Amino acid sequence: MVQDSEVLEQVYEDAVRGDARAARVFQELETRFFPDIGRAVAEQTGSLSCAVPVYRELSGMCVPNWAFIDFLRKDRQGGIRLRRALGDAYEARARELGVKNAVIVNALKALMAGVIMKGALAGTAVEARVATQERRAPLAEVGGGEPPRLDGAPKLPLGPKPPLESPEAARWRYDRYLYDQHAAGRPSDEVLDFERWKSTYFDPVVKGGRPGRSGGPAQVSTRQQLAMEEGYINSESTRLGNKVVDMYRPNVQGGIDYVEVDSILQNGLPRAAMREKLKIEIRALERNDTLLFVDKLDRSKRILYRFGEDVSVVDTRRVGGK
Repeated sequence: MVQDSEVLEQVYEDAVRGDARAARVFQELETRFFPDIGRAVAEQTGSLSCAVPVYRELSGMCVPNWAFIDFLRKDRQGGIRLRRALGDAYEARARELGVKNAVIVNALKALMAGVIMKGALAGTAVEARVATQERRAPLAEVGGGEPPRLDGAPKLPLGPKPPLESPEAARWRYDRYLYDQHAAGRPSDEVLDFERWKSTYFDPVVKGGRPGRSGGPAQVSTRQQLAMEEGYINSESTRLGNKVVDMYRPNVQGGIDYVEVDSILQNGLPRAAMREKLKIEIRALERNDTLLFVDKLDRSKRILYRFGEDVSVVDTRRVGGK
């Protein structure tokens, strides 16, 4: 599977759509498997032997040869993200080993040569649609600082996601937020600065705003987690049909992934009133859009609806159903 580019891209797309199993698989590839490869390459090219000029020039072992990952697509988001995960791990380990900066830079250029970033193009149409539904105030009007610039590509944070109590927890999650916003083509003036992101999404969760604990309604807590961990954007006025949805984010296909957070009953269905709302929203989906329903008490319980499906699916599709 790992060396089949089409399978990899399908896993990534399924993860973006909300498939929990695909998300776990891609996270494993992105945070462990490919970073391990990057570190191994750094170990090889950063050995003591490579510090000897003659050996470095003649051995052919001291400059990374990335041909072995040619199966990773350069024009699809899954392949691009895995290349970046590998490259970031390589860079970090190479610097630890004292590899010269010029060598590292040239290696990273070779790794990413020919990569086509489509996020900005895909995001333009998506943001135009959302803007017609929701008028958001600039950050300066709501107490935020200067928005971060996304002119360059933010780096994916290295290593596995640290626990909430870790000193690096907030920064790691914010870096992932920046990375996801850039990949979705989101303009800089609509991306939160670190302090505002932290006070809005991270701090409430650290203080106990999580399912099953005190600190706020379960729905609010789950929405905070979806924003912090998965890059969804909380909304107070974005409409799908004539209904206001809880959250949304642009997707790599050029559509919008919408989210509703509410109760899933013991029978695996949303409650009756929510099912009626979901039917209205499904009718309003456009091509490449999805609608994800998440249980407010357990965000691993999800039901996904797609463009073109008959609304009757809302009365039959249960948690874990297709």
